[in-house]
Amino acid sequence: MGEFNYDAPPMISHYTGALSMFGSFWILVDILSDRKKKLKASSNRIIMVVSALDLFSSFWYFMGNWAQPIDENNGFSNDNNKHGTIGSCTASGFFIQLGTMAIPLYNTTLAMQYLLSIRYNWRDDRIWKEFEQCAHAIIIPLAIVLSIIPIPLELYNPWYFYCWITPNGWENDSFVRGTRLSSDFFYAIYFALVFSAAIVVTVIMIALYLTVRKTVRRSRAYDFENQVVPAGAAGLESSQIDSSLNSSDRKPSSGTSSSMFTLEGAKRMIKRSTSTARRQKRDARTHQVAIMALLYTIPFYLTWVIPACVFLKGYLVWRGMARWQKLPRLQYAMQVYVAVAMPLQGFMNWFAYMFPRIQTFFKKRLSQYCHLSLCCGKSSTAADSQEEAPSESQRMRREEAAADLNQVEDDESMEQTHDVTGFDSGDIIFSSIDSIEPETGAAEGFRHIIATAGLRQQEPEEEEIVFCVDTGAAYIKPCPSDCADDGSSTREAGALGEVGVMVPMGSEDDKNSGS
Repeated sequence: MGEFNYDAPPMISHYTGALSMFGSFWILVDILSDRKKKLKASSNRIIMVVSALDLFSSFWYFMGNWAQPIDENNGFSNDNNKHGTIGSCTASGFFIQLGTMAIPLYNTTLAMQYLLSIRYNWRDDRIWKEFEQCAHAIIIPLAIVLSIIPIPLELYNPWYFYCWITPNGWENDSFVRGTRLSSDFFYAIYFALVFSAAIVVTVIMIALYLTVRKTVRRSRAYDFENQVVPAGAAGLESSQIDSSLNSSDRKPSSGTSSSMFTLEGAKRMIKRSTSTARRQKRDARTHQVAIMALLYTIPFYLTWVIPACVFLKGYLVWRGMARWQKLPRLQYAMQVYVAVAMPLQGFMNWFAYMFPRIQTFFKKRLSQYCHLSLCCGKSSTAADSQEEAPSESQRMRREEAAADLNQVEDDESMEQTHDVTGFDSGDIIFSSIDSIEPETGAAEGFRHIIATAGLRQQEPEEEEIVFCVDTGAAYIKPCPSDCADDGSSTREAGALGEVGVMVPMGSEDDKNSGS
């Protein structure tokens, strides 16, 4: 036993307690600094309460054995490290007990909030009215009562590296402070609370996993079914499309009989495209929220469930119901783990709270790095340039397509509107026409591009799309001035938020390069 330094675990708690205080304090300041916005989210409100409770308990974990009475010796540290009194030990025990009774319940509440939000699509206001208020009204009073009762029973005494519920001072066949029966009662509450919360949280995480998996499968099925949207969206028969694509030698004649026909197809495609954008946005949010739920759950297992298992083992040994079976290394490792993990929930919660910002930071860095790599990679060999150069037939077809578009008269330009939400004014959200056969109404090329960069978080109730035949693109009103003037000015609209430009019909590589 001399190979183990039993003074180390109490010293470790000073550092981990300080880290937890830092994390909890950061979360509180960050939320309260923008409380009008951030307190609207149910998850932020729950995390704020958890951080406040953890801040108090982490402070006393940081104090550790410094708050224990000088004249006590629990066998794991010497008297030189103790500088407290019975009063400081009682205060330490009270705030640690307050967090012990409340934080596991709030972890369950947080997991339930994520379940209601993801699986049942509850909004924050409904969660607050029908669930969160009741949770606060039950957890806080219950935790306070269960923390006050041990004070008159003199149950807050030195325990491990801090003060908590335990009888102390054996004298004349009885304990000087506290009783075994009363301490067993609170131990039973503690174990029941932590392990019940662990079971509930585990079930909720499984339900969230199944929900997210179902969402991903549904999205993949939807994407697969709509891979060939253009022809159907335009209302064209497949025979017409095939005939148009295969008749490259046919010269287009003048006329604009296809304008209305193409606009109907555009309206259908815009409606489907906006629906797809909303679905993708919703699925991305579901995935992100599920990740946050998991990140907040991991600290609960590490800082509460595993230490509870260690304490249960120690309790059974103390009551003579189990033995260590001569495993001193395991016993010491458990003490070190408790000293490291138990005070650390605030810091782990801070990492989960900051994860979206950390993720965004690295995405930006990666995007900048990839952009730099692509820019540098553009100066490739002459052979690569020759491979990318269009063939003579491709150039001819581009010229023919441009001639088709130029034949559309300015006075026959048309506008159609359709309700849409989620984009910014001036964004090109749809670019469809590569070239048109005016007599037959067949489109030689048909693509649609959805602007994702312009999506708003708060969608307005109503907006209008303007489809301009001259440019073959759809805009959120107001339509740019150049969309009604010159079809060749489509590429110049990039400053207005364009995410795709109209490219005449060419090879598959040429078509893909437009998006």
